[in-house]
Amino acid sequence: MSNIPKGMKNKKLFSTLAIFFIAFSLILGITSCKKKEEVIKIGAILPLTGQLSFAGEIAKGGLDMAIENLIKEGKNIKIVYQDGQGDSKRSIDAFRFLTQVEKTKVIITYISQVGLSLKKFAEDYKIILFSNVTHPDMTKNTHYVFRMSPVVENEFEILEEFLRSKKISNISVFYQTDEYGISFSELIKKLAEHRNYSINLVPYDPKESNFKSIIIEALSKKNIELVVCVGFGQSLGILVKQIREYGFNNNIYASLGFILTDANKVAGDAAVGVYHPDLNINEEDREYQKLQTDFKNKFGKEMSSTSWIFYNTLLLISETFTRESMSTEEIASSIRNKKVFHGIGGIFKIQESGDIVPSLKLTQWGKK
Repeated sequence: MSNIPKGMKNKKLFSTLAIFFIAFSLILGITSCKKKEEVIKIGAILPLTGQLSFAGEIAKGGLDMAIENLIKEGKNIKIVYQDGQGDSKRSIDAFRFLTQVEKTKVIITYISQVGLSLKKFAEDYKIILFSNVTHPDMTKNTHYVFRMSPVVENEFEILEEFLRSKKISNISVFYQTDEYGISFSELIKKLAEHRNYSINLVPYDPKESNFKSIIIEALSKKNIELVVCVGFGQSLGILVKQIREYGFNNNIYASLGFILTDANKVAGDAAVGVYHPDLNINEEDREYQKLQTDFKNKFGKEMSSTSWIFYNTLLLISETFTRESMSTEEIASSIRNKKVFHGIGGIFKIQESGDIVPSLKLTQWGKK
């Protein structure tokens, strides 16, 4: 029989229980902190308001769909959105917020002028930048910059093949006055220097909506066999529509932005028969078919090629950025070492330059 007084026994029991609960709380706290640390945050700078908001919403749709599916798979991943409005200064401010306040190591963006303005910051601060734009200079002389997108040269190859197949020589080219349009026009100038083409280059301001005067000037004087329209968004759609309204009945060729943005919808009936490059998506892929169904159920519309690109971008990031503690150097190496990415609806080769380029095909809007 124990000689320890009852009060002492209770005190000892309470002390033991207290130590147990303190230890248990510490374990819970450590586990909780660990879980919190393991959330992988991705930054996204998109034009969510302003004139280019249509492009930002399309990209965001793909990212939102990807996040939803990744969370269902048990991935602890989060996107922090910032509205750059398609403006370089605002986007640089957003970059600073994401890297300095949110401590994001990977940022996704869109629009050529934005990507080019962030390129130096990504390299200087060693931040992974996925800039899904077509400008040829985006990944030149970089280590931390990547893109999942066709580049202007890829688009131009499709146009060259088209010109050869149609044996066309008298061409008017309308190009929007931004980095993308200007880089495309430079390639067309070189083509005219080395081939027997008569090419009339016509710049247009994508902020305008009435192109009738430049259309009349470009198309009334010559027997134009083909009109090439380079741009994206509403202005490209309006341009195509007004060219048809002018009475031009020969072939129209539009750049990739015709189907990556809402340009084809803006053009309406004038879009029918327009030639354009398109992403070569494997539509027989069952996972892609399911993705299309899920996307339509979520957003009430078909998944566009741009949304598809951004969906696969986040899938690639989630496969290569697997621990929050990874350095950006480790993430960059992880992406490049992968060599090939098996995405939904396509297989992507990862080039040493940081380009992850989907293949293109020529098609004609509204034709099968």
